[in-house]
Amino acid sequence: MKLRSAACVASLLAFAQMVTAQNGSTSDLPLYAVPLIFLAFAAIAGMYFLPTIVAKKRKVQRMGGIVVVNVFLGWTLIGWVVALAWAASGAPLPKEA
Repeated sequence: MKLRSAACVASLLAFAQMVTAQNGSTSDLPLYAVPLIFLAFAAIAGMYFLPTIVAKKRKVQRMGGIVVVNVFLGWTLIGWVVALAWAASGAPLPKEA
């Protein structure tokens, strides 16, 4: 998990450097813009993967199918709605005794 976090931080820093390296000047970008861009990206990613998150929290039986529909068809909005409905209505795994 630490490797993923380090890779995420490294990619965020590379993105921030790319955004601020406009003509070698950082004066065009306010100081608060990079964290706001990161928060916006995180919010959009969270919304995009909401069906997968719901399926994971509910421990739905067919989670693999929900993830596949969400990842590959979620951008169509129809696929996202189908994945969300599937995640919300799917039967949870039976509890172990």
